[in-house]
Amino acid sequence: MDDVLGYEGKHAVVTGAASGMGEQVARICHELGANVTALDLKPVSTPVKTSITLDLLDPASIDSVVAQIDGPVDAVFSCAGLPGPPFTDLQTAIVNFIGARKLIEGLLPKIPEGGAVACIASGAGVGWQQELANYAPLLATETFEEGVAWCEANPEVAFPMGGYRMSKVVMNQWVAATCVKFGEKGVRLNCLNPGPTATAMMPATIGACR
Repeated sequence: MDDVLGYEGKHAVVTGAASGMGEQVARICHELGANVTALDLKPVSTPVKTSITLDLLDPASIDSVVAQIDGPVDAVFSCAGLPGPPFTDLQTAIVNFIGARKLIEGLLPKIPEGGAVACIASGAGVGWQQELANYAPLLATETFEEGVAWCEANPEVAFPMGGYRMSKVVMNQWVAATCVKFGEKGVRLNCLNPGPTATAMMPATIGACR
């Protein structure tokens, strides 16, 4: 595989690296010669340089992982996610957005100019522009705890179509609202919205979007 993007020797952090898209990202980055730090709650099988257990539902776990990761971090791939049921709407929102945001913001001081962050959302997040007013209060929260508290206090606003779609809408909104701030530091922040993808999570994801 040609390293056309120049990952040789770069430090890439990948969440959700035990399965699905995250596993493939970690594998490809490793094969391109990157020094991969793989993060997941489950064991990571890809032969990366470093593997650290991460629980995005637990802010203490996120803080611990951030402290364990040495800079510079050249690339962050935020791939971890829950499909919705059997997980609750709140758990899904935390892992897919609130915890992911905390991790990315915690790593930002370690990302040098020219670095990049890529967040995987979903085609389920299409139309996020029409829902900006609904989630503006959530986007205005600054901490993990504040984000969780808003969701708990406003379930009828937060989860009208379930936690999965909400989390993907809000991730798109956060990236759009935050990319300029990251850009001022010379760091690119982007969001991907893939369609149905053959991973172990797909059957549950389809159910969550109905």
